[in-house]
Amino acid sequence: NSYIVTFPSELNKLYEMIDMRFNNLILVWAVHADNFQSLIPMKRFIPQMTLQLYMYPKIKNSIEILCSKKSLVLLHGAMPDRYRYLYGNIEKTSYSYCSVPITTKNKIRLNHQPRKTLKFAWLGRLSSEKVYSLLKVLQDLDESCNTSVVFDIIGQGESDEIIKNFIPKNNDIKINFCGTIIDELDEILITYDIIFGMGTSVLEGSKLGVPTIIVDASYTPLPIDYKYRWVYESKDHILAYILPNQKINSNNLTITDIITVCKNKDIYNEISSRCYKHTIKFHSLPVVSECLIAFLKETSFSVQDIGNLSINLSLAKKIHNVYKNLESILRKEI
Repeated sequence: NSYIVTFPSELNKLYEMIDMRFNNLILVWAVHADNFQSLIPMKRFIPQMTLQLYMYPKIKNSIEILCSKKSLVLLHGAMPDRYRYLYGNIEKTSYSYCSVPITTKNKIRLNHQPRKTLKFAWLGRLSSEKVYSLLKVLQDLDESCNTSVVFDIIGQGESDEIIKNFIPKNNDIKINFCGTIIDELDEILITYDIIFGMGTSVLEGSKLGVPTIIVDASYTPLPIDYKYRWVYESKDHILAYILPNQKINSNNLTITDIITVCKNKDIYNEISSRCYKHTIKFHSLPVVSECLIAFLKETSFSVQDIGNLSINLSLAKKIHNVYKNLESILRKEI
């Protein structure tokens, strides 16, 4: 048999493009909790009540079918909660997981030597769900830091004004806005003592052996008593929760703790090693590849089965094409 690994959002394209006579087997890898909603044509124009009553039950049934054929793999353990929130309780479902892969290099940070001025960095876009997380880090540093810190912000986005309006009262803190960095990112990241971020961004630091901290996502200011966690403390491949979420109650890392780690060579090197080993163990390309191959051997979902999903993908595709054509015509007229 030949196999296809695809995302839920691409199932409609497969149904239209693949020759059914070959009957390829399919593994659906959901890398985002809302991937299935991309199957709904013109979703932004559909009333929420219609989505909940008509479309979401179809997605729920499609997820159940995929799971029954062992063809659905999720990126991390927080996604089932999102599915339940959107689609209700999904019956008789056992999920499989395969984490996001990263390319690793031999270059890692070793033999840390404490220095007078610490170098911290935030890595990631300044989007609406991340900006309050970064703001919380800066506020905690401003209140608790008792040593000189240079804090570089690597990334930009539509919400960066919230950060630019923050003025630290602590004279020991210097904030730099570095924008988006693509070239020689590894060489730059390895120079930092600590990296903060969420999602796949944290792996860019931890793969280099830089002690890296997960900050959870939130569309509103984070709780005053919010605490952090090292990347190796993540569970079920979850690199950030969306707050509010009770699972963050086990976090116990404070800014004071982080600064203490930076001043102790032995503790710092231990944290560095644990971050690096965790990343290689769960996110290196060979590990993720082996994981996907194992799941490919179990799937029994074929191209022909796509037509049996509750969402009428053929009709959805036609509606989507009509919408795109109309959109193209309107743009030309404008």
